[in-house]
Amino acid sequence: MTMDWWYWGLAATGALMVGWLMWTVAQRPRPLTWMQPLPVDPTITAEQRRPFSQEPWVVLLPSHWLRWGVRRIQWLTALSLAGVTGAITWNPAAALAFGWIGYWLPETFLRDVAWSRWGALDRAAYATIYSARFYLDQGTSVLQAWRQLIPKAQPVFRHWMEPCLLAESRKTEQGLSFEQTLKQQALAIRHAELAVTADILTEERRHGGAVPALGQLLAMWGHRIELDADRRGSLTGFIWIGRVTLGAGMALYWGLTLGDAAVRLHMHTVAGEIVMGLSAAFLAVGMTLYYRQNRKAERF
Repeated sequence: MTMDWWYWGLAATGALMVGWLMWTVAQRPRPLTWMQPLPVDPTITAEQRRPFSQEPWVVLLPSHWLRWGVRRIQWLTALSLAGVTGAITWNPAAALAFGWIGYWLPETFLRDVAWSRWGALDRAAYATIYSARFYLDQGTSVLQAWRQLIPKAQPVFRHWMEPCLLAESRKTEQGLSFEQTLKQQALAIRHAELAVTADILTEERRHGGAVPALGQLLAMWGHRIELDADRRGSLTGFIWIGRVTLGAGMALYWGLTLGDAAVRLHMHTVAGEIVMGLSAAFLAVGMTLYYRQNRKAERF
């Protein structure tokens, strides 16, 4: 009778946790209301827009193979971690829980990398465009100003801007100007200020007199950077608490599993399987909560 009660309790708890985890991940965080992505430029053809149809954080990954294989990495990590956990513990619940953790762990890490790159790109772009404003005030043409500024810009922004300047030299072949390529790339990473900058530069290049609008944009841009820093700072504490808690929990779980003879002796009993399975399930819940908190700290 006692044995049946344990099994029914474990089954009910596992079913509730799996259902809650699926519902939690299905409820994708809504985008911030004060930073909606701009619509895609209708003048850009579907073929030209195709490389930028991925999510912004994927576009911002530093290498092509990561952008191509991010989902494959997730599945490979999930299957590997689930297989290793199952081979060590012989606990299906623990294997399933660590498979879940292994699936979301690479995306969480890569999102952090992409967000850090977005922030560095944002600050470098602001500084460079601030300098470009003075060049344009002195009567320098748009292309000449950028050709003088890009070699002096920070590497993350310089590499990001190189396709824009190259597009101008291949304009007759591709049909995209410097400003069109800049807007296309800005829309791909949902950077509103850079997209508006492309529109202002287009107007300046065609008719002139758009430099005051660039100054107004820079004022709003700087204010947004300050607000974003405050918002990010308020969430940083929760993110680090999640990292420390989740990391300590995993270290304790595997430290006891591999390093404690008493735990290894009893983890294949009924009570041990229940404890091991529930512990892994709680770690999976912590991973899910950390993933959601990280998503709220992004601006994608």
